[in-house]
Amino acid sequence: MVITRRQFLGGSAALAGTFALAPAPAAMAATAPTLAQSRAFGLRMLATMRQHEGDRFVWGATGPTRWDCSGFFRWAHETTADPLGKHAGYYLPHNASAIRYSAAHLKLRVKVPILEAAKYAQPGDAVFFHNRHGVHHCGIAEGGNRFYSAAGWTRPAWVCSTTFDFYAKYSIDSSAEAQATGRYTHVSICSFVGPGVSATTAAPTPATPAPKGTVTKRAKAGVKLNVRTAPSTTASVVGKLAAGTAVTGTLSGGWMKITTGTYAGRFVSATYLV
Repeated sequence: MVITRRQFLGGSAALAGTFALAPAPAAMAATAPTLAQSRAFGLRMLATMRQHEGDRFVWGATGPTRWDCSGFFRWAHETTADPLGKHAGYYLPHNASAIRYSAAHLKLRVKVPILEAAKYAQPGDAVFFHNRHGVHHCGIAEGGNRFYSAAGWTRPAWVCSTTFDFYAKYSIDSSAEAQATGRYTHVSICSFVGPGVSATTAAPTPATPAPKGTVTKRAKAGVKLNVRTAPSTTASVVGKLAAGTAVTGTLSGGWMKITTGTYAGRFVSATYLV
């Protein structure tokens, strides 16, 4: 699969410095409701986005039937009926990185490796994807292992729901330097704050220590790795992992018990992991 640099860098149609966000000072002094109210705005954005499922991804597009990731995020944000919208003075730039770093009403809760994102992302959170070049994609978390966005890496490229694990296959930096330093793709998980949502930064989700012995490996090249219900070759197969797919879990007796993602609690043979 080939992804152009333009697509990979988040559908940037303009430089971040071109835009100025100007929330009214009085608006930011509003009372501070709960984190649940913050996510409620994100869920309304998600419902708005889903009305365009199947629309085509086109770099630089801003609608009404073709989008890139930041153009789609910006449109959904401004279209969603909420005091956070354009009438409160919040205008988002058409650039994933600029949205992440210059939007005063998006507050970081936690930044984690992409393969850990499913542990922390809650429905309605805004999610921004980083690699060593910077922020290159954005969307809204649906809960569990899924998020919603205008996806430039799928075939066909379109507006859809996908998983953090699936996206990781195409976004993890596999260079020798990245392998040596652990500079893999990360996800910033953010909450919306502002009039009618929250005037304070939500506390980060406490980091959950990985279980003792947890490791991340990849399926060997040239194989499709069976995912089973139990650590036995006679156990039922519930899925397959493509060659190169990253998987995290605990090792015991020649098997890995998967601890994250869609197949958490299932087993794969350690013989075919590297």
